[in-house]
Amino acid sequence: SFYVTAGKERRMISPLKVSSIAVISPCTLTSAAVLLAVEHKIPIIFFDHSGEPDAQVWSTRFGNLAELRRAQVLFALTEDAPLWATEVFRLKTAGQQANLVWMLGKTHLEKVKKQLQQASEAIKPLADKLDEKGKEVSPYTALTNTEAIIARHYWPAWGAAAPTGFTFSARSRRPAQDAYNAALNYLYGMLYNAVESAVLAAGMDPMFGLVHADEFGAPTLVFDLIEPFRPFIDRHLMEMLNDGILDARHFESYQGGIGASRDGRKILISSFND
Repeated sequence: SFYVTAGKERRMISPLKVSSIAVISPCTLTSAAVLLAVEHKIPIIFFDHSGEPDAQVWSTRFGNLAELRRAQVLFALTEDAPLWATEVFRLKTAGQQANLVWMLGKTHLEKVKKQLQQASEAIKPLADKLDEKGKEVSPYTALTNTEAIIARHYWPAWGAAAPTGFTFSARSRRPAQDAYNAALNYLYGMLYNAVESAVLAAGMDPMFGLVHADEFGAPTLVFDLIEPFRPFIDRHLMEMLNDGILDARHFESYQGGIGASRDGRKILISSFND
């Protein structure tokens, strides 16, 4: 078992009840605890203050790496690769559209309802043309350009529907300029690690993606695969705010912007895992 101590608190926790270990502040990990996590395929993830993953400890046993990685390269050269990328964006866009419709039923402000409706109507024709974009000469560029246009409709409407104190007009990162983006960045950081862990567990090369441009040290396959799951996080955070689980007390100034406080990070981590 894991033996966890914090001040006077002592706990014994079975590894069978642990899916991941998130380190958000300085602590001591014994080699026995690390090896126990590795044995049970439990990732140990180290987060910075803004929720970005700094490091991850994982098993080196990922199955037949050579065969799978060779298959990834060969797949990227086929005509099916752009079709796969198109489906990734279609799933993400469908999730965003579902969020806008869901929010229409939640808000009572006519101005916000109108903005949500306009965003949904603007996104629909763009989503309908994703198949065409995936068949162009430069399909990945065409898809990402369309995604950027969709985002310019989605985020202002979504941000306007947030509860008082959490409204925003655009996405902001490193650092976040408002509390909503601070919380969203943290949750996206955890989602990133969940997707990366799944990629590694499947034995695939996280550095070999299709849509996102190759970059030294960047797990572009993770960047690709995370996209369809982002709308789930968007709605989850909005539900937390509507239910009062997070409020202004859970955020603080950080590096010229806003970040989640220690208590805020604990809430975000437990809610994500739930």
